[in-house]
Parts: sequence; C-alpha cells; structure tokens
Amino acid sequence: MLALNIINHLLRQNPEVMRQLSGFNGIVLGIQSASVRVVGRIDANGLLTPTQRIADTVLIVHPQALPKFLQGDLPNFNDLAVEGDMELGMNVMFCFAQIRYAPHQDLRQLLGDDTADKLTAKAAKIGKTLQIVGQTLLFQAASINQASEQARMQHSQMHETLNDCVDELDDLRNEIRIINKRLEQLESSLKSYD
Repeated sequence: MLALNIINHLLRQNPEVMRQLSGFNGIVLGIQSASVRVVGRIDANGLLTPTQRIADTVLIVHPQALPKFLQGDLPNFNDLAVEGDMELGMNVMFCFAQIRYAPHQDLRQLLGDDTADKLTAKAAKIGKTLQIVGQTLLFQAASINQASEQARMQHSQMHETLNDCVDELDDLRNEIRIINKRLEQLESSLKSYD
C-alpha cells in the first residue's frame, strides 16, 4: 500500500500524466522492480487504487533505473520490460516514462514556502561554491600536471646531456689510450737507437 501511495504522489506531481492515464480507467496495472510488486486499478482521475484483481499488464523496471528515474532522467528502453498485454503495457509505459519527481514541491509542503525558498537558495549557493572549488582543484591539478611534465622534460634533457658527456668521455679515454700506445712505441723505438 505504501508503494501505491508513493506512485500516486508522483502522479499528482504530474497532472498531464494523470490525464493521460485516466483514459485507461478500469485497467489493472502491475509495477515490479526488484522485490517491490504493486498492483492497482487505474481510476477515472488517473491514479492507482488497490485491487485484488490480476494485472492486465505488468511494467517491469530494472532496479538500476530507479535512481535515474527519481533524478528526472528518462530511463533507457532496456531498463524497462512489459508482461501481459504488450500493446497496453507499452502505452501505459510511455505515460509513466513522462513522470518527473519534483522534490521542491515536497519541501514546500513540508516546510512552507519561505523556508523552502531559503533552503533552496542556500543549496544553490553551496552548489555554486562547490563548483568553484571543483574548478579550482581541476585548474591546480592541471598546473601540477603541467609542472611535472616540464620537470620530466627537463630531467629527460639532463639525462640526454649526461649521456652525451659520458660518450665524449669514453671517446677521450680511447684517444688517450691510443696516444699512450704511440708514446710507448715511440719510447721503445728511441731506446733502440741508444
């Protein structure tokens, strides 16, 4: 019964959907998601009333689609399925796909207009502040990344320069060996003249 009341609450927030559903007056609809199973007869106002009759059609909502739905996003077609009368189910599903949850309406009813407006304004201000903080952090992360990239490039250049110096040092050592051999040969030949 609680699930039926929640569905009717959502329908009341969407009068156009209620009007469309009123055309299905008397049809018994089942709604199933995970372990929740609701059966209700659509009345002349487009709301669901409790019934013991078997559903003419059952709308099956994938459990992962519920958060999307409650955030006002359209569910994907593969998030939904229909059992029973397929044509009827598809028509009713298209009506239900238009439902949007408006939490600000609930806040107004619970807290009153002034308090809800103040709370909404504070939430918007906090949201803007968080956006600015997020953008600042992204900028700083990009700066750090750029600095580390520059440091990596400098390190790479220093490594190349050091390798070049080591290669030149090896070349100098080889030349010194060659010179030392020539000097030894020259000394040997000079000793033979003595």
